[in-house]
Amino acid sequence: MSSATSDKVPTVGGFFLSKRQAFRASTIMIVLAVSILTAKNRVSYDTLHSLKESKWVIHLFAFACFYGCSMWVTFVAGLVMFKSLPRHVFGKLQSKLFPRYFQFSIMWIGLCLGMELWLLLENRSSETNLFLPREQSHNLLYIMVTLLVNLYVLEPKTTKCMFKRHIVERKMKTGHEVGILKPAESILKAAEKEDIELLSSLSKEFGKLHGISASLNLLTLILGTWHLCWLGNQIHL
Repeated sequence: MSSATSDKVPTVGGFFLSKRQAFRASTIMIVLAVSILTAKNRVSYDTLHSLKESKWVIHLFAFACFYGCSMWVTFVAGLVMFKSLPRHVFGKLQSKLFPRYFQFSIMWIGLCLGMELWLLLENRSSETNLFLPREQSHNLLYIMVTLLVNLYVLEPKTTKCMFKRHIVERKMKTGHEVGILKPAESILKAAEKEDIELLSSLSKEFGKLHGISASLNLLTLILGTWHLCWLGNQIHL
């Protein structure tokens, strides 16, 4: 009876299944491709020429994906999760989220830079308006560097330190609090001296690594905002 009942229980999380996400992404890409190929109410049978003419559409789409994700993760998602989840659960979730966040951002900034490189190597057109100004090309390169440093250097070290701290905190029977950065004074008073010292050392290391990572992320947003303003100034309606 119980097994029959359990079979009827609906599964949770179907919205995020890989196949469904792939379908949604494919739909967006198809709309983008059709928009590019049918630009100016005509169909171009020269795909490379169509891509070249639609360079700024692709650039704007890719940069918007990066910038929107960065704003959401930085100012909304992290704060909501921190104030809604137990501290250790929040930390574990962030350890899964941030690598994907950096990878997602690298993919779209890479597309922007890849378009520049492709047009530069092709070098068939003398149209200067197909290329970014040098300072904006460098701007995107700096964004890419900060993302790569965060993904491959700072994020792994920060996560490793965080999980070490979690081990000590579980021993002290803390980490279940919501919206609190450190254990309560009553817990610290009841803990062993060596655990308190180890926790203090790990917290300092984590704070330093997290601070550098957050500062680089802020720098990425600042550079992204500069590029966004530059793009906006190029739009003439």
